[in-house]
Formats: sequence, structure tokens, C-alpha cells
Amino acid sequence: MNPSLVTYGGSSNKKLIQFFVFLLLSFVIWSIQLLSEPSIRMVRFSYEVTGVPQGMYWSQENQDQLEVQVLSNGFSWLKLLLDRPTLKIDLSNAVEDQGIFFLEEQALLEQLNAKVSRNYTFEATLLGSGVKVKLFRQRLKKVPVQLSSMGNRPSHYVLFRPTISPDSVWISGPATAVDTLSYVRTSSVDLSVDKEDIEEVLSLDVPEGYGITADPQQVLFTGHWVKYAEHKIEVPIEVLGLPEGWTAKTFPNKVEVLFRAPIEQVKRPMSSDFKVFVLFEQAQAEKGKVLWALDLQVVNPAIERAYLSTQRVELIVQKP
Repeated sequence: MNPSLVTYGGSSNKKLIQFFVFLLLSFVIWSIQLLSEPSIRMVRFSYEVTGVPQGMYWSQENQDQLEVQVLSNGFSWLKLLLDRPTLKIDLSNAVEDQGIFFLEEQALLEQLNAKVSRNYTFEATLLGSGVKVKLFRQRLKKVPVQLSSMGNRPSHYVLFRPTISPDSVWISGPATAVDTLSYVRTSSVDLSVDKEDIEEVLSLDVPEGYGITADPQQVLFTGHWVKYAEHKIEVPIEVLGLPEGWTAKTFPNKVEVLFRAPIEQVKRPMSSDFKVFVLFEQAQAEKGKVLWALDLQVVNPAIERAYLSTQRVELIVQKP
């Protein structure tokens, strides 16, 4: 091996290493000088509000961050990026207009600079707009719950005694939004599922984006599918409310009642399952008419959807 080549190569590597060391030192010195100089940047901060008037609450429409111009040097920039504080904004002196609280830029910057570290300064907000916060007055109201369903079972089946528990819930939120609600719907339940008993925990479908909440947030829906049959039966007509000693007759004296009922519960319908009558007081109020309205009362609770084949009858009253 040629000794001159070895000596030349070792000297070349040493010079290359020295070059990179000087380059690195130059970069470090340049970085220190650069970081020591102040600069302005836009920084996003999370913020909280204080001084909120009693009965006013945070609106979900508000942005949860505030963009501010910050003046600082490089070393403080590093600390700020690693540990960015949450700003606290006092709305006690803000201008209020229909739930919108506006704090002008100068008042906002004075607040922020009075609380932050001396290593940096808040210079301006985005477009000099200060800060706007929307608050709302909370309204609490109890509304009924309505079932939202899809599908159904074959004909001759009925969902017997469906229940929603609880059947009403408390909703709270901005008064302008809560006042428009007269009920809340459940999430959809599939009624076409082939099973006799239904028991489903359902969430409530409250409007999104308005800060509305429901208490409780879920309800229990239960029901039992039963097979039913349609029937008809003649029931005698009674006249109620007659003065003592008076008598009355109706023509006809019986009326046909059409109804449906679960086969397993009503195997032999009887006329005593119903009560059909004419109120004498009502007949007196309709003086001059020939036909009087009938009322139907279902005595057997298992029977559903009963109605009269005839709605009016003739009434003849005899005084003593």
C-alpha cells in the first residue's frame, strides 16, 4: 500500500469533520441570535369566560378558541408552545345585545396582558374584532315522549298495552329553542321483529346544535303482540238521568257494537262487556230533536277499538 495515499486520506477526513463542526457551531450561534430577537405570531388559545350574569349559560354556537397576535422572543416561544395557558375573559363590562356579549379589542387586550407572563405580550386579535360570546337563558320544561317506529306485524296482530317509561321527560336549554318543542321522539324501534314481547331501551331524539338536553336521556319501551279477532254483539240501550217516576223507551232498544279483542283474553264476548246509554240531561239540551246521541262505554279492559253501528236513536219519555 502506498503510504502517501494513507496520509492524504486521513488528513482529508479530519478537515471534513472540522468543517461540519464549524458549520454546526455557526448554526447554533445564528439560532441563538435569532431566538433572542422578538417576533410577532398568531397563536390560538383555549379560553374560559367569567363574570357571566346569573341565569345565563354557555351556547354551543361559540368557538372554543381565540386567535391572538403575540409578541415574544424565541425562548419564550418555545415555552409558550410547550405550555399554552387557557385564557380567562371577564364579561362583567362587556356590551350585551340579545344574548350576544361583545368585548372590544382594547379592553380584551388589557385584561389578557394583566394576567399573562412578562415574557410575552398580546398585541391584537384577529382582524381587530375583539371577542363575541353568545349566552342563553335556560328554560326547563316537561314534555311528553312519542314513539318513533318502523315496520309492523302481519294483520290480525296488535301491540297490546304499549308503554313508554317514563312517558314524559324534562328538557332544558335556550328558551328560544325549548319553547318550540311540544314533545320529543324516541330513536326508531323496529316493530316487525318476530317476537311476542318487546322491551327496548331507546334514546331520545333532541335537536342538535341548540344546547338542548333531556333528563332522563333514555326511556324504556315495552309491548306485547297478541292475535285478535273482530266481533259484533247486540247491547241493550239504557236511559240515564231520568227524574224520579219518569220512564223512557228508545227505538231501537238494542244496538250493535263492533269491536276487536285479543283471542286469548276474550273468547266469548258478552253484552255485559259494554254499556250503551242515552243521557236524559243531554236530550233536554237538544230539545226539539227527534234522534238522541248514544254513548258507548267499554267495561272489559281487554277490548279495543269498539264503536257503534248506530249513533242515534229515537227517545220517548213518559211523565208520571
